[in-house]
Amino acid sequence: MGIKQRMGSMLISIGLVSGLLTGCTGSSNDPSGNPGNTGGTATDSASNESATKGALKRTLRVVTFMEEDWGDQLRVAIENYKAVQPNAKIELESMPYQNYAEAIKAQMVGGISADLIQAEPAMTSAFESADGMLALDEYLDQPNPYSNTGKSWKEDFIAPFLDSSRNAAGQAKIVPWSLVWVGLVYNKDAYAKAGIAEPPATWNDFLTANEKLKTAGYQPFYTAIKNNDAQTWWMFQTMLNALFRPKTEQINLRHAEGWKYAYDDPNSTNGEILTVDELYVAFKKGLIDPAKAPEYRKALELMLQMEPHFNDNLLTADGSEIDPKFLSQTTAQKYTGTFGFGSLDSELAKLEQEGKSDNVFKWDAVNFPSITSDNAAELTAGGLNPLSGLRNGWVVSGKSEQSELAIDFLRFLTAADQVSKLYEVKREKRDNSLQPDASAVADVKYAGEAKKVDAALKYAELPIYGFGSPPVFDTGKDFEEFLSQWQGLWSKKLTIDEFLKKRSDSNLAALERNMKQFADQVDQAFIDSELN
Repeated sequence: MGIKQRMGSMLISIGLVSGLLTGCTGSSNDPSGNPGNTGGTATDSASNESATKGALKRTLRVVTFMEEDWGDQLRVAIENYKAVQPNAKIELESMPYQNYAEAIKAQMVGGISADLIQAEPAMTSAFESADGMLALDEYLDQPNPYSNTGKSWKEDFIAPFLDSSRNAAGQAKIVPWSLVWVGLVYNKDAYAKAGIAEPPATWNDFLTANEKLKTAGYQPFYTAIKNNDAQTWWMFQTMLNALFRPKTEQINLRHAEGWKYAYDDPNSTNGEILTVDELYVAFKKGLIDPAKAPEYRKALELMLQMEPHFNDNLLTADGSEIDPKFLSQTTAQKYTGTFGFGSLDSELAKLEQEGKSDNVFKWDAVNFPSITSDNAAELTAGGLNPLSGLRNGWVVSGKSEQSELAIDFLRFLTAADQVSKLYEVKREKRDNSLQPDASAVADVKYAGEAKKVDAALKYAELPIYGFGSPPVFDTGKDFEEFLSQWQGLWSKKLTIDEFLKKRSDSNLAALERNMKQFADQVDQAFIDSELN
């Protein structure tokens, strides 16, 4: 089966990815440019080298929705680029995150979009429908002249974030920029007081650390079983992904010709998407049915081991209380992402400015502790992957008359030494906090004060439930029912068996809704042959 046919759950996956992430008009023509140098077009052949120094004289429009996080750094990159292309002019534009994708799509349709556009992966489906993105494979297959690796440009990025963001036809239309990461953020001072020498790497270490924190007078973890606090379902979903991993080949039955799966090679799932009919078949076979799959029950049992370490009021607590509890040092840990690093730095800096230095503490972040074979005999293909993915990247407008300049600047922008320089840029308007998102570019050197998170995937993974979401198959009714059932479990109104049965019913109903919604993409003959 070809990649073009693997569209069954793409809309679901895109919606769930975008759920985790919380960020002008004018002609592309430059009337003052040299008429003899019209810039590149979408039909230009890729150059093996950057344009001759000073040869690019047109104006390039670059747009971002992340002015707060990347504006300062991008302006530095633009200044640095002048050293190699002094006659090119780069104009940086900022647009609000709200309605960004729709606005850019409208500009693409009208032929007035910026030439180089920052985008989240979920946005590219809208751009694709507007035929608004240039396919970049021929450029990515060649070395980046601004990089000293000697490898093809595509190999300069951390695997598998470029390949995993290809479109359904297998084309690379988004160049990776930064990664979103979610893991364990902890109070280093509290750890020291509790006698915890190193952050826990395994689930058993984590449970031991929690006991030590309680003895030292801290609430180990503060959480809310509500839809504005994802901590518990992030833990649960990463366990499910790891435990279901050995079943990948039993579930991914419709795949590209020649596909081979290796759990210890993250690239082995590139270009693969679990379709609705595959998930339906896997469910009906009992492979992923919560009421029948032993892996689901095991993940649930492991999660419930956290009950003594959670706050007693987890059912009445609100997600808005998590950060204040951590900042007040009531609780010593939280499960959060790079998107929260800047605000944490800012709040601690504010305490310092207010003369409350006794309330300031040191903190750090590591990958969430992994379950091991000691915790689950079902774990036969590696532990937990970090909950991470491509946060954003860059697309080149398919209608740009400046594609040669856009590609050249993008190559410059994504060279490891240039990215390293940008990570040294501090943002004075945000208390000098450093840009938190890890780079998708390999071999980047971060400033000494930066939190260095490991966002790289260790194991091949085809998430059954999407990315960063609860274990649901749609973001509507199944999600609502999950929250109700999750609350019932933690309040002890539901037993484990009752919870699993209700989850089974909800999951199946959601899959059946998806089968109807994506009926034109469902292969009934495949379902019939697999289910007899």
